[in-house]
This record gives sequence, structure tokens and C-alpha cells, in this order.
Amino acid sequence: MKPNLFEIATKELSQDGFLTWLIRYADPECQGENPAVFECAQKFVRFLMEKQDDFRIEKVRTYRQWNRIDILVEVNDDSVIIIEDKTVTGTHSDQLQRYRENVEEIFGGKTIYCIYLKTGNESVFKLSQNVEAYRYRVVGRGDILEILNSCKTSNDILTEFRENLQTIEDKTKNCTQIESVCSSSYAAEGFFLELAEQLAANPECGGSPDWGYVSNPKGGFLGLWYFWRQAAEADGNWLYIQIENHFADGLHLYIRMDSREKNAKTVESRHLRHYYRKVSEAASSSEFGLTVVKRSRFKGGGTGTVAEISGIFPQTGEIETDILLSKLKQVQELIE
Repeated sequence: MKPNLFEIATKELSQDGFLTWLIRYADPECQGENPAVFECAQKFVRFLMEKQDDFRIEKVRTYRQWNRIDILVEVNDDSVIIIEDKTVTGTHSDQLQRYRENVEEIFGGKTIYCIYLKTGNESVFKLSQNVEAYRYRVVGRGDILEILNSCKTSNDILTEFRENLQTIEDKTKNCTQIESVCSSSYAAEGFFLELAEQLAANPECGGSPDWGYVSNPKGGFLGLWYFWRQAAEADGNWLYIQIENHFADGLHLYIRMDSREKNAKTVESRHLRHYYRKVSEAASSSEFGLTVVKRSRFKGGGTGTVAEISGIFPQTGEIETDILLSKLKQVQELIE
């Protein structure tokens, strides 16, 4: 198999380097160096600025890590582009707001375009809460692929970047077979992306589902959580559904409890035992017919597991969306 530079150089700094290289080619001074890459770069910059094909780009200047901004671009004499570049990680603290404020202070009077460029996968909930809320436009892997696929160039650097993005896209879309979802991180993310979209479209799910990687001493897992309901007999704590993919032993669904208070540890083992009894009794009724797996121990804290519901996911073969959503609806009704 032909080695791909960007499959090897996976750090965000490597992607920063490629994007800066491409954007610099949008400057008219570079047209004679490689006309095809120049045209592709101009198309990319126009896309970032949401401009039409007739928008004239007369000057481009780029800066790396200016005031900690991944890439800062000056276009002509009246526009500035902030690019927060991400591969697999997300935002932290209020960095996006600080970047915008710094640029507004230094480049006051110029039109500022704020871009959150993400080539990995991220939940729609996080993008809404952590990115779009700060007035950043999300540019995803699909957007970049559409532009690069329209470019008529055989440049090796550009081609390898595009091919690596396409590989990630293909692996993410390969999420209908349980074997792929439980063996490939990209397929697992694709599964959660599609499942979250399906759940969010249903008002009964009770809010936007979120998903992401959860680290813990046992090695961590990729999880999705949704359907929060207040547990009246647990000091105001909340019940919710959590799906976990540990890869080694497949997908599991848990009913869990959370205090929903930052750094609070109000979930007690007695709360978990109490709701396990309620869940177990209701689940075995003819109305539901769900199988509950008891925990070996009930451990309180900030969060805790009430019970596992088995038989939700297939052991082999295709994950049939309609069947899965029907089973999840049963668990939701059980919690209600």
C-alpha cells in the first residue's frame, strides 16, 4: 500500500502546515508557481469568506500561532480570517471568544471571518454549544473534500491530503455493521453521529444527544448519552441513558444517574439500589419484556450506574436502525 504523508503526520500542527501552505498559494504572486494549485487555493479562500467566484483576491498573508490562533489570514486590505484548526480534539474554555476579541482589538475596522475547521468527527451538540454559540462557522471534512475534489491538480501534497480525508470519510460512513462499529473508532463515531441525528429528530428523546470519548482508569470508552429525567426519589438527581462502546466487548446500554452539578458527588449507592429495584420490576413486566443486568456493586459519586439493559444491539451483522430505535424507545418509556 502506498504510504500517505498525512496518515503518518496526524498531529494538528501538520494539518496547520498544509492549510497554511494551501492558503498562501491564493496570493497572486504564487500564480506562476503552480496555476492549478493557485486556482484551488483561491477557491478555498473564497469559500472561507463565503464569496462568489468573481471576488478578487489581490493579496494574502498568513500567520501561524498569532496570539495562539492556529492560522490567521489577511486577505486584501480589509478582511481577516481566524481559523481554529482541529483534527480529533475539541475546543476548551473560552478560547474562541478570546481569539475573536483579540483580532477585533488589533484589526478593528476590518471584516472578520471566524472559522472552526474540523476534519475529524464531533457531536452536533458540542458544535452548537461550544462553537456556533461564539459565532464561528463550522467547516467540516465534507466541505473541504468538495472543494479539493473540484480542483484540477495532480499536486502530490494536495492529493495526499485529499486522499487521507476521503479515507476518514469512508471509514466513518462504514457504520452499519456491528463488527465495524466495534472494531473501528471512525465507524463507531459514524454510528453515534447518525444515531444522535435520529434521536434528536424525535422530540420524545428530551434534548440533544451528545457523544464523545470518556477516559477512565480502565481504558476509557466512546459513549453517547441522552434522555435526562429527574429522579424524584434520589435527592433531585437525574436518570439518563448511556450507550458505551469499549470496542473489545461490543456495545452496551446503561441506565445511569447523575447529579448534573459540577464537581458534586450527590449520587449515593442507596439511590442506585432503589432505582435498580424499580427498573428491574418494571422491565420484567409484560409491557416491556426487557432484560436487566444487575451490577456487581452500586458505587455512588458524581455519577453511577443503575442497571444495564441487555439485548438492545445485535451480536453480528447489520444494525437495523428501525429496530434499534424501537428498542431505545422501550427503554425511554421504562424510565418515564
